[in-house]
Amino acid sequence: MEEAQKAGAEGTPAANEGAGEQKPVRVRPKFNPLAIALNVGIPPAVCAGIGIGVYFIWHSALWSWLAPLLLLLLYIVIRLRDIAIFAVHVYQRVAPDHIRDACVFTPTCSEYMILALKKYGFIRGVIKGIGRLKRCHYPNEGEDYP
Repeated sequence: MEEAQKAGAEGTPAANEGAGEQKPVRVRPKFNPLAIALNVGIPPAVCAGIGIGVYFIWHSALWSWLAPLLLLLLYIVIRLRDIAIFAVHVYQRVAPDHIRDACVFTPTCSEYMILALKKYGFIRGVIKGIGRLKRCHYPNEGEDYP
């Protein structure tokens, strides 16, 4: 009889009022248009200037496009981690709330990806982030930090 009363008392709304989990508020990141313009526009412009300079100095059509292309690829490889973090920020900004609220972990999968990229670099961070996305479904849940 006591067990039935305990079960009934635990199932009442008053007993579960403080026990319910609240969904965290998802904050959409803000973008700085000047920083985006500088990071996206300046490197190609510098590489184009180098290409024009190479052409006028060595008069070589091959090196006038190959040297800037190699410099631009080098810049992209060096900044891969930042490019991936920017892509996650774009996802956080434009993804609908019903998709972003489906994450069962704390921190969310996109926040985890950013933390993993900052901690481990591009290759290991992306591998850990994709592994986390594969685990992001019921019955897996709870706290999980990189």
